[in-house]
Amino acid sequence: MGNIGFHKEQGHLLLWKYLDVLVSGRSGLRIFFPLCGKAVEMKWLADMGHTVVGVEVSKQALKEFFSEHSLPYCEEPVPEISGAKKLQSTSGNISLYCCSIYDLSSYVSLMITLMEKNSYLLVTVSYDPNKHKGPPFYVPESEIKSLFRDCCEIKCLQKVDDFSEKHRQWD
Repeated sequence: MGNIGFHKEQGHLLLWKYLDVLVSGRSGLRIFFPLCGKAVEMKWLADMGHTVVGVEVSKQALKEFFSEHSLPYCEEPVPEISGAKKLQSTSGNISLYCCSIYDLSSYVSLMITLMEKNSYLLVTVSYDPNKHKGPPFYVPESEIKSLFRDCCEIKCLQKVDDFSEKHRQWD
């Protein structure tokens, strides 16, 4: 399947580590994955009984997600967004939208609306943007605070060096 430089075959370790912080003992949550790609975490969260909604511009990544997990799905247009498609598992607990996240709404406004006093786990990547243009794309901590501080209590749970040798080769 497609080789995506920042895809994590085993899932993101920080999501595993802070899953209890995110779900706070609740079940049946609706969990949103912006820029979801083919994140394996979507499958295991759905298997835990949560409903997963994702947005990704690459239809290939979405199809690979369903294929790699042997999940049957149906595809339908999203009438409100020109050219957008919704790929939904036949079980109904995973809905992935193929479009730009900006076609849905402004990203921060959308996150604030979806949160409704719930938890939001944001994993960011910090690097010198003069050396690497992305993806993943660099968003400075100051911008995150500026965008979310009026509606959220922001806590840094952990900072780690998560770059592999493959990433270091990007310079």
